[in-house]
Order: sequence, then C-alpha cells, then structure tokens
Amino acid sequence: MLTLVIARHGETTHNAAGRYQGHCDAPLTAAGIAQAHALAERIAPLISQDDVRYVSSDLGRALATAAIALPGRAIRSDRRLRETHFGRFDGQTHDECLHCDGVAYRAWLEDPIANAIPEGESFDSLEARVLSWLDEQPRHGITVAITHGGPAFILMSRLLHISFAAARRIGLEHGASVRLTLEETGV
Repeated sequence: MLTLVIARHGETTHNAAGRYQGHCDAPLTAAGIAQAHALAERIAPLISQDDVRYVSSDLGRALATAAIALPGRAIRSDRRLRETHFGRFDGQTHDECLHCDGVAYRAWLEDPIANAIPEGESFDSLEARVLSWLDEQPRHGITVAITHGGPAFILMSRLLHISFAAARRIGLEHGASVRLTLEETGV
C-alpha cells in the first residue's frame, strides 16, 4: 500500500499578481512561506515514519516550498512534476493574454484539454509526463510530492477516477495537500 501526499507549492509573487507561471519562476511571497511552514506542521506525523520518499518539481517555487516543509530531508527533484508550460502566456496576466492572442487564449480557457497553448504544452503532453512519474512510484510506503496545480489535478483525476475538470473544482490551494492511499488494485 502506498500513501501519496500531493502538495502544491506556496504562493509566489506571480500568483499574487495574477500571472501565469508555467515554467518561469518567481519567489515565494511571505504568505507562501507561511503556507510552506503550515504544510510542514500538517505532514510532520507522516514524515516521521520509515519508508518515506520525498520528491519535488525541479522549479524553484516547489523546491523552496519543499525545503521549508521537509527540513533536513533528502528531496529528489523530478522535472515531470513541473507545471504546464504556458508558452506565450508564461508570465502574463489574464488581460495581457487577451491582448497577446485573445482567440487562442479564449479557446484554451474554454477547453484546456482540447486546445493547446500557443508555443506551450498540450494537455496530453502534461498528462503523459505526470502519469509516467506516477507509474514509476513503488506501491508501498509514503511518497510526499511537492508540485503545482496542473500536475496535482492530473494526479487527483487519475487516482480518484474523476475528470480533470472535477479535480480542478475540488481544488488544491497554495501550500495545501491531499493524502491518498493506493492499494495494489487502485485507490
């Protein structure tokens, strides 16, 4: 049996400003640092056990959250847990995306699964890389994964047997986590 803790990084300056981050990075805000400390408190009982693995997206905001939430732990980074690459929309606000390429942006907002981001990553590509990470996870012990919204919702969707849209509606705030137990035959 595997216990998988999926945690979202703390708030960043881009999040606070309403900017898409994708693969670009921004530092944690004071609120993001506080969220990482609160995450540490919530998961402390789990990480004091044996057979625990720690992994983070290789992007700075996830690594910074992991360093605060998992002090003194050996944290492996994995680029498959990165956020979606937002292409032309990386670093842009909603209004800037509308100005930059309103037609493509509206199409992506309407259906992010069917409509790829210009010069960015398709949903199928994101899903394939995140699920390749999941498929490699041992089915025993505990894995704590610090990641981003997109990958977290894909993992929740797959493991809870719900749509991606339903996982997004459930949500996962910055610095929050969800704990799932996987049996050999499923969740």
